[in-house]
Amino acid sequence: MEGTSRRLFVSNMGEDSISVIDIENNKEYKKIHLSPLEGAHSKKKLLVGPHSIKVDTKKESIYSVNCYDNSVSIIDLKSYTLIDSFFAGIHPKDIVFSIDGEYAYITNCDSDSISIIDMSNLRLIAQVPVGMMPHGIAISPDGEYIYTADMGSGSISIIETWSHCRISSIKVGECPMDIVTSKDGRFLYVVCSFFGDGRLGAVAIISTKNYKTIKFIEVGNTPAQVALSDDNCYLYVTNIGSGDLYIIELDSFATHHIIKTGNMPRGIAEGEDAIYIANSGSNSISVIQNDKPNFSIIKNIEAGIEPTSMIYVG
Repeated sequence: MEGTSRRLFVSNMGEDSISVIDIENNKEYKKIHLSPLEGAHSKKKLLVGPHSIKVDTKKESIYSVNCYDNSVSIIDLKSYTLIDSFFAGIHPKDIVFSIDGEYAYITNCDSDSISIIDMSNLRLIAQVPVGMMPHGIAISPDGEYIYTADMGSGSISIIETWSHCRISSIKVGECPMDIVTSKDGRFLYVVCSFFGDGRLGAVAIISTKNYKTIKFIEVGNTPAQVALSDDNCYLYVTNIGSGDLYIIELDSFATHHIIKTGNMPRGIAEGEDAIYIANSGSNSISVIQNDKPNFSIIKNIEAGIEPTSMIYVG
């Protein structure tokens, strides 16, 4: 398959692999098996746990954040080979990169911190305390701030990138799991799962002008991930508990569509003509026709065991 072909990269947390899905043929083209971080010792088989993946097209690399062996794996985008790995922190969950690509910022769920990695040598240079059990992470479009969704404290943390210091913590709804910024940087979108509370989840819309919540939008049961559409018109929210995708129209801050997916949907990726949803409970990818303003599932693709995160490379 040519390097310019349209592909999905899917992290399969239940089998320590990354699937490469050929979009043209809607099937798995290759499976990349991950290895535990070098230097780890155990009498038992070590698990890797690929939880979140991101792409750096400039470096032509895929980065897999592995929550079980506390590492990040680096995969070559063209050869699909594992080229390096490095220590990330304790139970890492998500990763973003500075605008210039010099630093990586990684949430560490079990140490209530983010790790800052110098990408020139893959070394840990700092750990910044944040709220309890940080999960999702985002960077402002101007690269000035890092935002973390802190599940255990029901808050988001704001970190300055130039000082590597947390400057503020803001209460949101209970158990926030993921966070994204609007493309113009004016808003933060935070999914609050209310996990174990019995209530439906919500998306908190926060203004970055004063960091006040301007609206709560009710979604499904236990929302896990949120993504902004490429055209900046919609939010996509996957709900693990209710097995559906909420599509929220940003002009009105109202729910536009609710689409039933597979079991326990998590990861979200958008291509030119489709939205892809990773169903971690049914080991499949739902393909949703992206014919705005109309959306409908057109097929399901078999995936690996417990797919959790996806990225689209066109």
